[in-house]
Order: sequence, then C-alpha cells, then structure tokens
Amino acid sequence: MGKTTETEEPGVDGVQSKSGSNGKSKPDPKAQPMSPEQELALAAIASGKSARAAAIDAGVHCGTLYRWLKDDPSFSAAYHTWQSERRESARARLMALTDNAVTVVTKAIDKEDIRTALTILKGLGVLTSITPGPTDADQLKRERDVAERRKENELSMEETMASIGGDLCAMAGWMLSASTVHIPPLLPSFTV
Repeated sequence: MGKTTETEEPGVDGVQSKSGSNGKSKPDPKAQPMSPEQELALAAIASGKSARAAAIDAGVHCGTLYRWLKDDPSFSAAYHTWQSERRESARARLMALTDNAVTVVTKAIDKEDIRTALTILKGLGVLTSITPGPTDADQLKRERDVAERRKENELSMEETMASIGGDLCAMAGWMLSASTVHIPPLLPSFTV
C-alpha cells in the first residue's frame, strides 16, 4: 500500500515505541524498560489508588514514586500515556452523551425553564453586548498605523532610557571610585 510514517510515542508498558501509520508499535531499543516495582506502581495508580497506596503496593517509599515521575523518562512517559488514554476515554464517553444532553436541555426549555434558557443564552454569548468595530477600512488602517507608531516610540523610549541609565550608572560608579567624591553641577554657573 502506501508509505508508512513513523512517530515516536510512549508505550503503555513505559517503553518508548515507534508507531507507524499502520498503528503497530515496536519498542525503541534506546529506551529503558520499567522495573517490576514501577509496573506495580503504575498498575495501582491505573486501578484508582492514591500515590501513597500505589507506592505501598510497589514496596517503595512515596518519595521514590514522585522521583520516578520527575526523573525517570520511561516511568514518566508510561504515566503520561495512561493519563492521556484515560482523558481520551472520558472525553469519548462524554461526547457520546451530547445528544442526550441536548435532548434534556430542549425538554427543559420546552417546559419554559427560564434558568436553563438563560444559562444557554449566556453560554452562547447572546446576552453580552457586542460593540462593533469601525466599518471604514481607511479608518481601521489609520488606527493600526497610529498604534504601531506608538508602540515603536515606546520601544525607542525604553531603549533610550536603558542606555541613559547604563551611562548614569557607569558615571556614578566612576565618581564613587575616586578618592574624593566630586558631583558636577547640573547647570553651569554664571558670574555676573
């Protein structure tokens, strides 16, 4: 058939795998497999146990489990794969219920349930006032040009202030490093 493309993805058993477009996985020889304790801990988490209970089931300290999640790529990848699969499964189940949810909302609105109707209208943004922007293309262009020039001026001003600030800091350092502090007058003195 066609050419298969390979993408790397974490395997459920914690070993990195390369999967082609045909969906078949093969282990990545560079990845380290999980230890039996890690597999026990992940199985306990997947069965709904807390991290503490999973660590006890695996015969390790709870801190070890968190260290595996943080520092062990194989364990972390397997855990993230489990999380992703769990989330996708829940999402698919909820998507299957959307028709039922729409039916319930429709029935509530048919019974003139004002709270439901207002909640739907609010969620769709129908109740919020929308102020339309300018409809004149030339006016829009002028406003954008002004905003762009204003931004350029602000950046230029920031660069100038940073430059002046650096020069002032250097001058202050030079003056403080001298044996006697000499502060030059800000305005030239005039004699009459």
